[in-house]
Parts: sequence; C-alpha cells; structure tokens
Amino acid sequence: MKSTRKQDWKLFEETVAQIEKVLAPKGAVVKSPDRITDLITKRQREVDASIRYFQGSSPVLITIECRHRKKVQDDMWIEQLVTKQKKIGATKTIAVSSNGFTKPAQMTAKEFGIELRTCVEVPDEQVLDMLDGMSFSATAIFRHIENLHIQVENKDKPSGLVKPKIDADIEQNQKDAVIAYTESENKEIRLSELIEIMDESTQSKEDQSRKLNGEVLTLTIEVDNDFWYYPVNGLKYGIRKIQLTLRFSSNVESIPITSVSNYYNGQTEVAQLVKATFQLDDKTSANISLVR
Repeated sequence: MKSTRKQDWKLFEETVAQIEKVLAPKGAVVKSPDRITDLITKRQREVDASIRYFQGSSPVLITIECRHRKKVQDDMWIEQLVTKQKKIGATKTIAVSSNGFTKPAQMTAKEFGIELRTCVEVPDEQVLDMLDGMSFSATAIFRHIENLHIQVENKDKPSGLVKPKIDADIEQNQKDAVIAYTESENKEIRLSELIEIMDESTQSKEDQSRKLNGEVLTLTIEVDNDFWYYPVNGLKYGIRKIQLTLRFSSNVESIPITSVSNYYNGQTEVAQLVKATFQLDDKTSANISLVR
C-alpha cells in the first residue's frame, strides 16, 4: 500500500497539512510548505505548513513543524521551535511527530505553549479491520455517438455532399472531427465541443440517472444558417440544425486504499486520514483523501 513516488518525509508533511486544513477554522488559508520572514534577521524561514486567518480584525499565524523519524522527539527540538516561533512572530506553533515525544519535551512544550501532535500510519495488515468495511468506488460514464444529424441549406447547391464528408472526417478523427465553421471568424466547430455542450446541459440529477442507466440523450442546436457553414468543393453550405444523440454506459470500479493515518492530540485521536488512488489510464491517476 505504501507509495514509492515520494519520500516518506514529504508524504508525512502532506498528510499533516491535509488534516490541519480540515481542522482549521472556516476561511483559514493553509499553505505547505511556506516561507516566513524572520523578524530579527529579515531572512526567509521555511515552515512545513502555515495556517492564516483573522480572529476579529487581528491576523492569526499558526505554523506547523513535522518530524518523521524513528526515534521519539526530544526536548532540544521543542526548544528550537520556541525560539523560531518568537523570531517569525507566529501566534502558535504545532509540532507533529511520527513517533511521539519524550517527557521533557512534553514539559517544555506545555511551558511555552507549543502544541504537540502525533501522526501515525496504520500498518497495512490492520487497515481493513480499522476501516470496518469502508471502501471507495468510482463510477465511470462512457459516451457513444448514436447519431449525428446535420440539416444544411441546399438552395442552388448540389445536395447530398455534406454528410459523407463529415462522416469520413469523424471516422478518421473521431471527436476531433470538424463539423462546422463560423462565418464571422472562420472558427472550427469540432464534435468534441458539441459533446461538451451536451455534458454542460445535462447536469441535473434526472439526466445523471439516465446516463447511469444507459439511456440515450439528444442535443439539438438550431443555428442561423448565415452563422455556421460547412464547405464542400468551394461552396459554403449554411447549417440550420444539428442533432447529436449519445448513448451512455457506466462502469463501477473499486478504488484501492493506499494508507490510513491516525492523528492524535496527546492520547486523544482527533482525526483520521484515509488515502486512495484511482488509476484512470496508463498515464493518469487520481488521488483521493478523506479526513474523518
């Protein structure tokens, strides 16, 4: 389940930032990583993440520092964070460890107001039991061209020439086929644009349900034939109406969970981050994160 695309420490920082973004006050801006000016040296200091928001009219800056190491974090790191917090003018600093804190570190943090968190990735063999049947799935909707009807103005022009030419273009170029041109800008209108118009005009729950059920939807566009045209043998055939009929089908695929991380404030679990990856094709994948 573990990813090999990024180093563990970077994934750890991203996990913490995602959780803190959900836990942050409404309207807060979370940035990871971030660079903040040192009030004394005027140099830029990097923090693993920052949270900015307003409390009334007063700006609040919370910085987050992470350490993904095998050993328990000691008092020295907390002392460093106390100094760094003062020098960059942070309202509060949250220190996050993947393996907890020593007792002296906890005492120092309490004395100087450093909040301690622990983020622990659940072992792979425990993930399924912990999620208690929870799973992810994605529904892919596919579109198939059922029919494309184009009504053209044939007055004083040979008829029956436009459709064979467009059909041949569609067979060769599929959705990139040109099915019309605009008179004013001579712009190409491609079949893919009509499909996009179909998608934008069928976003209702009823239409989405029909797509999932594999039904057929038709898009009708009536055009002023002085605006769109199609050229054949040097003649411009004005287009009056276009009807595009699409047949839909769908497929549900399960999305494998790649990791689960528990986020603690002391001994209290405050959040859990579940990550999953969905492979769309050989070159494209989608990452899903759920904080609960």
